[in-house]
Amino acid sequence: MHVSFHNYDQTNHYEQQKFTSLKHYPHILLKMKLITLSLFAFASEFSIPSKLFINPSTLLHRHHILSNHYHRETKLFYAKVPQLKRNESKVQDTDAFMLHQPLIPDVDIEMPGSPTFFINEGADALFATLDPEGKVHHIDGFDDESNIMRPPPDPKLTSWDGIKRQLMSNFGFDNQDLTQIHDEIEDKESLLSIYKSMQMARQFEAACNKQYMEGKIRGFMHLDNGQESIPAMISSVLKKEDKKFSYYREHTHALSSVVDPGKIMAEVCMKDTGCCQGAGGSIHIYDKQHRFQGGWALVAEQLPYSAGAAKSILLDSELGLIERDLEDGNIIKVDASQESSTKEDTDRIAVVFVGDGGSHNGRLPVLLNACSKLNLPLLIVIIDNGRAIITFTEDVAASTMQFTLGDHYGVPGLLVDGLHAEDVAKAGRAVASYIRSGKGAAMMQIHTYRFMGHSPADPEHERGRKEEKTWARKHYDPVIAFEAKYTACDMFTPEELKAAKKDVQETVKHAMNFADNSPEPKAGLAKELEYPTPPDTDYNKIAPPSFAETVNERTISSEQRRTFILTSTHFERKQRMG
Repeated sequence: MHVSFHNYDQTNHYEQQKFTSLKHYPHILLKMKLITLSLFAFASEFSIPSKLFINPSTLLHRHHILSNHYHRETKLFYAKVPQLKRNESKVQDTDAFMLHQPLIPDVDIEMPGSPTFFINEGADALFATLDPEGKVHHIDGFDDESNIMRPPPDPKLTSWDGIKRQLMSNFGFDNQDLTQIHDEIEDKESLLSIYKSMQMARQFEAACNKQYMEGKIRGFMHLDNGQESIPAMISSVLKKEDKKFSYYREHTHALSSVVDPGKIMAEVCMKDTGCCQGAGGSIHIYDKQHRFQGGWALVAEQLPYSAGAAKSILLDSELGLIERDLEDGNIIKVDASQESSTKEDTDRIAVVFVGDGGSHNGRLPVLLNACSKLNLPLLIVIIDNGRAIITFTEDVAASTMQFTLGDHYGVPGLLVDGLHAEDVAKAGRAVASYIRSGKGAAMMQIHTYRFMGHSPADPEHERGRKEEKTWARKHYDPVIAFEAKYTACDMFTPEELKAAKKDVQETVKHAMNFADNSPEPKAGLAKELEYPTPPDTDYNKIAPPSFAETVNERTISSEQRRTFILTSTHFERKQRMG
């Protein structure tokens, strides 16, 4: 059995090449042998596992495709092979054309005999590979997790029982505390809120993708599909007064922080009615009233800022200050002794989100040291989808157990599985309560699968991603998992969940209409943002905030105050005298 490759260019001119055996291509075979020997010598010299290098048969199979990829030609590649059927060891006799996705060079740098991904027109995805004779072999077990580059986490660790053991061991919780948290989250109202939050994330991102493809969203955009359990945790665990620092994949975090969906969509579409008047766009959503700061231009840049926010919460507590919202959206600090304060005012925390790639940035150990030394009320959430853009985490990280990185600093952590939104919410509530009680910072690592490419502009050429995404969409969708679990146990009827989804879709539809009908930013906006006050403003004459004197009295010694007053009086006298 042989495979015929046909490549069709933009002028419909095609040529046919038959790949039967390496022996028919001695010049290519010689080149490959020399390359392979060089790579293995390099691997031996630097102790690199030899399995990371390309199988010669696979390289030949890719040769024609890759040469076209390098020339940036738009071509389709079809392999005419006998019909392959899943979970059958024998190949059927019926011919069928199968679309082969053009891939970048590193796609097969996995192990000898790496599977090639085919899509049979009108059928499900199939796995196949070529042997050295050019024969096609079906790889049995498409649904087998062993074929996935990045398997799910160990359920012994990430089931609710496993999470309880982690919380008891690492955080000092007892069974009674965790039973109470379990019962609070498993309440029907709480579960419905979790489901709506996940659906809001899913539907909003689908709408953003549509807007992007229609040209209404420009620039960078990063979608969160597959990671919906995280915004569900945000809505279940955090409160308005908590200071939130997200990263560039932030739409859903803003939504679950109760930022208005219409304003978010308008901002993403760069309209004047957006959160930042359209100046921030998709990766810079900011909402002062809800204490939400979105994406950052530098990876992991949010980490030190979150430490500063956590420190400010500590200082407010020491100074007896609480925050109050004004009608115009601004926030002021007032003396708690002159206001009726509640626990909501005094147990605020800061939360920062970072990807697994960003968690290996040098800012994290600096942050952990500050958290430990200053006992900062900070929750560090590591969103672990196994990829830093297109870099497979295990290729660059000595350890993928990022939740243990705080051990050296005395900052506890735990690992949870993003497939189960209810368990993520329970773990999040437990860890947040630990921080709110004044015990210091903590870490959560949430294992997820990202269903989309890094961005809509990304052709998704990440090594192993196509196979992994196909598997994850079928087996590791947190929305589907929630629906299956809670309809099976009769917590919800399918009709109830459909009604909730419909409500969310209406909200997203209104957000899209709001953005579509909103005006563009005014022409002078950039100048206003660059120069918020006139160039000749004397900042010394701007009145201090109302609470400034109270803060001075509590933070500056009497001797320092006298020195400051005398110095200020001296300069004022000299200024009057000219």
